[in-house]
Amino acid sequence: MWLWVYDDDAAANEALSWMDNSETVEQNDGDLEDNSTSQWAVVIEPVFDAVTRASFQGMYVLRIPQLQVDQSQDLQIDLVSEFISVDFLVWPNMVIGHFKQAFGPNYTIARSTISITGQFYIGLQTLIVFILSMQIYFRTVELVEEPVGGSPGLSFYMKINGVPIFLKGSNWIPADSFQDRVNSDRLRNLLQSAVDANMNTLRVWGGGIYETDEFYSICDDLGYNGNRFTCVLHIIWQDFMFACALYPTDDWFLDTVREEVTHQIRRLKSHPCIIVWSGNNENEAAIASDWFSIPSYMKEVYVKDYLTLYIKTIRELVLQKTSVGAGY
Repeated sequence: MWLWVYDDDAAANEALSWMDNSETVEQNDGDLEDNSTSQWAVVIEPVFDAVTRASFQGMYVLRIPQLQVDQSQDLQIDLVSEFISVDFLVWPNMVIGHFKQAFGPNYTIARSTISITGQFYIGLQTLIVFILSMQIYFRTVELVEEPVGGSPGLSFYMKINGVPIFLKGSNWIPADSFQDRVNSDRLRNLLQSAVDANMNTLRVWGGGIYETDEFYSICDDLGYNGNRFTCVLHIIWQDFMFACALYPTDDWFLDTVREEVTHQIRRLKSHPCIIVWSGNNENEAAIASDWFSIPSYMKEVYVKDYLTLYIKTIRELVLQKTSVGAGY
């Protein structure tokens, strides 16, 4: 089950953020003090593995005491509806009142822990019950691309909570070739070492692996300093795992790509540390610089394949699955 909170008016938000054990709250105008939004949406995405062809009619109940939420919605689960999104609306005074009480006027650059209870019923029988304690993070991200005097190009930098951030850091490659040797202590030590070296950004390299849930949770935690996100934080530039190669675009392959990308977005998109999703590692450069000595008469084919895979498939999924503005 995944959950996140977003401003219901934020269809094309410049703020970029995602979900899982944490949530990120966003506002559509980038003003962290603006409480004029019409309403907030609590979005729950339960994922069901259907093991029967039977269709189940039921009801989903959500309770968040801190936000005075006690709502229900009818659901149907069947073999073809593995992924179901359930939307609940929360009036802004509930959200604003709770978090202002917790944090004061600067509540929107902080985090809080809320308790969530969810239940799924079939008839009078309770089929699924979950009780979660989840952290909510508040932050906005904006990519600034503006004309630069005396230059034909545009600026390219990030603002986090309205503050320009100079991204400085490293590529993150798998911490060990044998992943079962990477324990919590080793992972936290490596990530803390990057902070101690004055890095604020890590790029999860597209030639490695999608990292564990714990990796992103530690990055979230390291990015939270006292009562707000600051410039001393772990920002994640997340590559999809496509690197240094020319990939096919057969239908069967694109189907596997859609499954992979959809799963990873669902799993990771609530993590406030992730500010950019990147399609691949150096594959555009490989075509442009002719790393693989592509015959001239075939180059157009590979350019078309590149656009099909990374723009028409992966980018479209990022825009579709992240619900609010997506950095790709």
